[in-house]
Order: sequence, then structure tokens, then C-alpha cells
Amino acid sequence: MTMHMNEVAFLRARVDELEEELRQMRDIIMPFDNPFLGRFGLSPQQAAIINALYKNNGELPAKRLDQLMIEFARETRSEHLPHAYGRARVAVSHTRKKLNRYGIVINHHNGFGYKLTKESKDKLKKMLEKKDA
Repeated sequence: MTMHMNEVAFLRARVDELEEELRQMRDIIMPFDNPFLGRFGLSPQQAAIINALYKNNGELPAKRLDQLMIEFARETRSEHLPHAYGRARVAVSHTRKKLNRYGIVINHHNGFGYKLTKESKDKLKKMLEKKDA
């Protein structure tokens, strides 16, 4: 083998290693314990938002939403992170529209973030139980 062929073989092996590392990191960032993935017509980003709301007793402080979107942006986009903040508000808006069809309401609270109504939390719980049965 020539030196060039050795270098190509090394680089191919390195790409394989990095692809596996990326797969493992995706598993960490986007856990599969999200019961909303593939439900209600939600995108993975929207499912992450409603899962965070659901797991946090129906509350999602703006700071946590921003962190969630930054994590999501790192995983899915190679853009500058400040764009994640704007995308967060848009993503919540789209999530609200999709969930409104099911009578699930996400309210915005100035100075805090977002909250599910008690009725919405109960509906989500019943819908998840029904789907799991």
C-alpha cells in the first residue's frame, strides 16, 4: 500500500469512529423515553417540548426551554446558538397549534415561561395511558 492509501484507510476508520460517537451522543441528548415521539403529529423538537412540560408538572420555565432548544440545536443544526432562542418561541407556537386540536392548552406566563392547564395535564395523562393500553 502506498502512503496515500494508508492515509485514506486511516481517515475512513476515523470517520467510522466519529459516526459511532455521534450516534451515542444523539442517544444521550435525545432520550428515547419520550412518550410523545411519534404521537399527536409532533416533530421530535415539539415532542421534546411537551415532554419537558409534562415531566415538570406542567411547567416549563423560559430558561429551561432555552436550554432545551440549545441542546436540540447542537444536535440537529450547526447554526449559531442565539438562533435557538428565537426557534424556541416558534417551536412552542407550532406545538400549541398541534395540541389545540386535542384540547390541550399551553399558556404563556410573562416572566416565567409556559404552563399546561390542569385540564390539559389530565388529558395528556389519559391520552398516554389510553395509547399504552
